[in-house]
Amino acid sequence: MTMKKTFWMAVCLLAVHGLMAELAVRNIKVQQRWPWNGLVDIDYEVVCSDANADIYVFFSGKDNDLNQKIKMTSMMGDGANNQPVKPGKHRATWNMTADAPNLHTTAFALHIELAQGSGIYMIIDISGGKDATSYPVTYSPTGPDLNDEKCRTTQIWLRFIPPNTSAVDGLNVDYGYYMGIFEMTQKQYSLIMGSNPSYTSFTINDGNPVNQVSYNSIRGSNEGAGYPSHNRVDASSFMGKLRAKTGLNADLPTETQWEYACRAGTTTNDTNAIGKTLNEVAWHAGNRSGNHHVVGTKAPNGWGCYDMLGNIWEWCRDRYSSSRYRALLGGSFYSSGINVKSKMNCYPDETYYSYVENSYGLFGFRLAILPPDK
Repeated sequence: MTMKKTFWMAVCLLAVHGLMAELAVRNIKVQQRWPWNGLVDIDYEVVCSDANADIYVFFSGKDNDLNQKIKMTSMMGDGANNQPVKPGKHRATWNMTADAPNLHTTAFALHIELAQGSGIYMIIDISGGKDATSYPVTYSPTGPDLNDEKCRTTQIWLRFIPPNTSAVDGLNVDYGYYMGIFEMTQKQYSLIMGSNPSYTSFTINDGNPVNQVSYNSIRGSNEGAGYPSHNRVDASSFMGKLRAKTGLNADLPTETQWEYACRAGTTTNDTNAIGKTLNEVAWHAGNRSGNHHVVGTKAPNGWGCYDMLGNIWEWCRDRYSSSRYRALLGGSFYSSGINVKSKMNCYPDETYYSYVENSYGLFGFRLAILPPDK
């Protein structure tokens, strides 16, 4: 086994663009044990503007010789196993033999990402409505009280999605981001945009998912049509207004970001992976009893996101064939639930594509808050 003693460090932080208190990781030193016993020590220093903050640390690696991600799940010491650390100097130890026994590289890249513990859930207060000059952003270590309708109406709750450190299934998500725990509701949309566009032949209710929204209304038809060349949006669009009043990079998720959040760290698209049946997690054609339902009334996935399957199709940023076609994922209350591996799963190869100007009653969306370059 050979490993280069001096490593190239790739440090990527989510602590940018107003997401949380100022974070930084410094003074990183990586050294294999000698005599070699399969262990690698990682010394690092966490700097945070809040000296008492709980900081979660995520480690991942890459073999730059082969351009392959390396899982780093066999970690010990400070920051391992989702145990938070305080600002200061720390040491973690990686059992390389357990995770990558055949690793032979001269160019190993270490990637460290930080998330402030109080920021596991992000809450955007939109109670000021469309005329508010700003929407305050706060954080919580725990999820919302589902009996309090504010979480579906005057607040937008999002959950931190950790980077894919296990390097499974080719999902290239080596950064953290926030994903809405609910589909965007009719009340939330109307508070930001000033009106509710939802299909009147379906249920009109504050806590039900907003629908009959087009890709263009969410991101815009001018600047918003430019993805993947850039991630800019029209100022008059839903995302444009939300960006202006939060300072956050609000956007639709990509198919990869959506799939990764949907699967919640599992390696299968079967809902049984989280110990639930399809009926327990999704509103679909077999159990809908009408049309779409209030968000968050079915069981969540492993990361606390509700209605990832069923209820309403969710727009994603990815385009198909031409800029006029964009992807929708997750199925709706109208989708068959006979086979979870059909249209209602966490895989983007089972995707519905539609024109960006289409605004059908089955089309809705879920908010993501992303690092500025994503």
